[in-house]
Amino acid sequence: MGRQVAKMLSKDYDVGLVGRRLNLLESLKSEIPTKSYIKQINVTQTETAIQKLFELIEEMGGLDLTVLAGLLIVAAILGDATNYSVGRWLGLRLFRPKGPHRC
Repeated sequence: MGRQVAKMLSKDYDVGLVGRRLNLLESLKSEIPTKSYIKQINVTQTETAIQKLFELIEEMGGLDLTVLAGLLIVAAILGDATNYSVGRWLGLRLFRPKGPHRC
C-alpha cells in the first residue's frame, strides 16, 4: 500500500519515503516524477527511527499536517479492520467454546 500511496501523492506533493530496504526506496524514488526524499529506517530500532524521521522532516523543509492526518486516519481504519478480521478468524480456531454454543 505504501508504494502506491507515495505514487499517488507525488502527483501533487513532494514525498518522503521511508523503509528498511534502501534498494527498494531508491527504485521507488526513480519512479516518482516530483522531488522525493528517502531515509532508511528500521522501526524496530525505536530511538534511531524517531531520530531519522525528524532528520527526514528537516531535509524536506517541514511536513504537511493535513496530508499526514488524512493518511493516519486511513491507516488506523485499515489497521483496525485487518486486526478485527485476523482476530476473528484466528480466535474462532484457537478458542472454541465448549458445548453447543458457537459463534
